Amino acid sequence: MTAHLNTTPFQSFWWGGYECTDQLNAFGNRVDFLPLTGHLQMLDEDYTDLQPFGVKTVREGIRWAHIEKTPYHYDWSTVKTMLDAGQRHGIQQVWDMCHFGFPDDLTPLHPMFARRFAALCRA
Repeated sequence: MTAHLNTTPFQSFWWGGYECTDQLNAFGNRVDFLPLTGHLQMLDEDYTDLQPFGVKTVREGIRWAHIEKTPYHYDWSTVKTMLDAGQRHGIQQVWDMCHFGFPDDLTPLHPMFARRFAALCRA
């Protein structure tokens, strides 16, 4: 029983987390925090900065609105860039699939929201 309690699926107890909101604001303008924070441009530096603290697990976000600009058509190139950086640095990435952002043609109450989100998760 003790061995089970001491196991964890994560590489480190402490996690890093990077802002990945890409929501529409009250004026209908998309606010994308990933480039605003510079994390996308500084992936290697950000992951290197975690090493002295023993942080080997991070939460990242895919930014659904950028992945699926057209319904059911996905561009994973940005996620691939992030995955590659994580692999280079030995970082375990836990992916947030919907962090306050979704494609422009959806809202959480839209009848196709759940179906589109499920399709995204399967893609």
